[in-house]
Amino acid sequence: MSTARCQADPRDTLPASGSDFYLIMRILWILPVVLLAALLTAGLLLLRSPHLLVPAAQWGVQRFSSLRLEIAGLELDLPAREIRFTELHLYQPEAEGPPLFTVLDFSGHTRLRDLWSGDLAHTDLAAASVMIYIAADDEAEDPTPAQWLQHLRYLPREVNIDSVHLINQDRDAWIFPLRALHGRRTADQGFRVTAGADYEGESLDVELAIAAIDRSSYLAGINLEATLWAPASESRARLGGQFRADSDDIGYDFSVDANFRDVGNVLKAFEQAPPLAGSLSLQGRMTGNSEGFALSGAAFELDNQPAYHFEASGELQGQTGGDPTLSLIASGEMDSMEYFLRWLDLDLSPLGSVRASIALSGSLGATVVDQLTVVTQSAEGLWISLNGSSGPGSLYTTRLPADSNFTVYLNAPALAVLDPWLPQPVPVDPGPWQLSARLLEDGGALRVDDIRGQLGDADGELLQLGGQIARVDLDLLPEPAAATGIDLQLKASSSELARPAGWFEQTTPTGLTLEASASLSGNGAALELTEGSARIQSDVMTLAGTGFSANVAQTRDFRPDQIRGRLQLSVEDTAALAPYLGREVPALGNIAASAQLRQRGQQLDLLELEALLAGEIGELNATGSARDLSGDPQLELTTRVSALKPAVLAQVLLGDAPAAQSLPALFGEFALTARPSRNDITLSSLQLASAPEDPLQLTLQATASLADEAYQGRLEADYAGTDTALLEKLTGLRLAPVSGGLTLNVGNHSAELALDSQVGDTELTLSALAEHTEGTITGLSVSLDSPQVRLVDLGLQAASDAEEAYKPAERLEPVAERSSLQQALEQAPRFPLDLRINLGVLRGERSRFDAIRIHLTGEQSRYILREFDFSYDNAPAEIRGIVDISLSPPGSALPARRRRFRSTR
Repeated sequence: MSTARCQADPRDTLPASGSDFYLIMRILWILPVVLLAALLTAGLLLLRSPHLLVPAAQWGVQRFSSLRLEIAGLELDLPAREIRFTELHLYQPEAEGPPLFTVLDFSGHTRLRDLWSGDLAHTDLAAASVMIYIAADDEAEDPTPAQWLQHLRYLPREVNIDSVHLINQDRDAWIFPLRALHGRRTADQGFRVTAGADYEGESLDVELAIAAIDRSSYLAGINLEATLWAPASESRARLGGQFRADSDDIGYDFSVDANFRDVGNVLKAFEQAPPLAGSLSLQGRMTGNSEGFALSGAAFELDNQPAYHFEASGELQGQTGGDPTLSLIASGEMDSMEYFLRWLDLDLSPLGSVRASIALSGSLGATVVDQLTVVTQSAEGLWISLNGSSGPGSLYTTRLPADSNFTVYLNAPALAVLDPWLPQPVPVDPGPWQLSARLLEDGGALRVDDIRGQLGDADGELLQLGGQIARVDLDLLPEPAAATGIDLQLKASSSELARPAGWFEQTTPTGLTLEASASLSGNGAALELTEGSARIQSDVMTLAGTGFSANVAQTRDFRPDQIRGRLQLSVEDTAALAPYLGREVPALGNIAASAQLRQRGQQLDLLELEALLAGEIGELNATGSARDLSGDPQLELTTRVSALKPAVLAQVLLGDAPAAQSLPALFGEFALTARPSRNDITLSSLQLASAPEDPLQLTLQATASLADEAYQGRLEADYAGTDTALLEKLTGLRLAPVSGGLTLNVGNHSAELALDSQVGDTELTLSALAEHTEGTITGLSVSLDSPQVRLVDLGLQAASDAEEAYKPAERLEPVAERSSLQQALEQAPRFPLDLRINLGVLRGERSRFDAIRIHLTGEQSRYILREFDFSYDNAPAEIRGIVDISLSPPGSALPARRRRFRSTR
């Protein structure tokens, strides 16, 4: 059917009220009879006065109705019982505007008996065009529903009209055209009408069959069947049932069976209907009256594949001229979830097809979703389930529906399934994830409650999320500021920290586990992290952080800012640090450290740093800070030394050193500053000393610095010992009480040692200078001087008592065996050597040497004994020569000259 409209309201394609419908029926069935009666009456008068034919017809119309007649081209053939006219207009009395009824090129055939009995069984009517104007605000009194239904008795034997136009002027004009209308009585006293029409540019065939008429003075009813058929689209609609009327109202009870190729054309009759497309099949029972209708027991099938396909059942009812209400339960499949989430500005096509079930109620223009369940799974494995309800207008609104209350579930095998909605692909794959939340409409915005999320699994890496987001302004998406009132709790764990470290191209030793948690609050553009804690743990080490807080803002590209927190470290033994430092670390004891982590602008600092090293080595307690860890790190430490055991240090540095076990513990402090990025280290104010009560007194003072690969250092040491038993234990020799000091200066190219020592009555002065390049010695000068050396002071005098077991030579024999002359020569340095020994007096119980002077120089395996002078018991001797250790066995040329020699017994 084709409806020509002038600013038409879609609801006006049907009569706006029952009175409009009464007018149409009254005009269609009463006017032909009135006209025939009036014209035939006029024909009788024509027998007397033919020029009075038109006035007589006008009088006849007024006689049988209240209408005013205008007619042209009127012809009457009484013998043939036919009447013809070219143009006829009927007006309501005293009404302005177009005629109520217009007929063009009319012809009719009847007989007087049909008119007298009211049964037009032998009456035929034909016209080229009929135009009917409807105006509900006329002053004419409408017939009762039973009366106009009873006018069906005036149905002629046959009627043919080339075109019929129904024009409603009640509101904005609408025009309903029919063509080739043909009606004829049937043998069973029924009446069948066929016609053609145009509806939305498509040809439509209409067929109406009235099967029976039941009438009384106050009640009338018909059984009818109506069929509408659109051949081009193969759309069909069939109504069958009863139409009844009484003195007050009409009523009908029809079965409906319809199939429409384009449901959009059907829904145009309803102003606020959802924008659906596809074919619609409908079966059900329709009942109603002039006030409204009800479609019950309905079964619908909406097929718009591949976009969507649904089957539904339920009820549809409405008031005349109003928006129908419905109650439906539907299920089906769609190619995208966007049909349900038009208010979410996202491309949801990657999700693929959707299975859905839905319960609807409310009006077509404001449909309510009582229950919705949607399930979809993408080809990549992203599974989504949406379940809940929403308020009026939910199906087609582009805004978040009022009263929305949904629960959404998501899970997927990997984060990579989210790549279509992210600015760049996710670079890591922690494993499967799942997320659930409640989506609520709150004042036009979205509220997200009961958020529960999990990424990974408990046997590997696991990230858990919980909390709520008070408001998401969908108009601001995807801007981060769209989300406000964020209140989230985060938890993370890893059974092997090396795996997640690898995601960010970092390397950590294996065997570390992670446990962490934090709260996140604020809005999407400015988040605050609070109550943060973390624990990294292995079998021998624990690093814990508590009280963490930070700001994460869009203005800083979401980089953490204003970081705060406390760190604590415990290590069972320093040797456990080897995997983290990439080198062997000696076992010195356990470590306990703590610090406050602070960020100032771009700088990240460790403040209030405290560290304790305690174990066999003793106890070292350091305090200080480490600043600018993320830029140019600077370490400042002050260390208090308690009971530092040199024996342990000696064992670490020298290996097996049993003699060092008797060295006393040291106490003191030192300060250390370092900037590793600049290769800048400074050791200052090192002061160590043994306890006052220790029999061996040691005092150490040192400074050292390294700056831009240039280093220097100075060590000063003083010592004194009177416990000869302890000295023997330390050295294996019976030393006399000792005291003295040494100074050591080192630099990039040299190291200089100066030693002054007093052993009993023996004074020793040792000086040495070593030159080196990049750690390789290039020259060594050593000088030993003493005015007097007493063997007994140095523990080199054997006991004179035969019963005394002390024999220093025997104690030195193992050393001599390990260092034979040949071995010593073979191990002699190849770099330039200058060795000087000057001893004024060397005395033993049976030895008496004076003026010992030795001077040895050489390099590259060739040495020159430039001077070897001594005097034994006032008998001087001289030895000069060359030693070449490049030969095997080493060769030597050592001429000697004795000046005078005297033996004493």
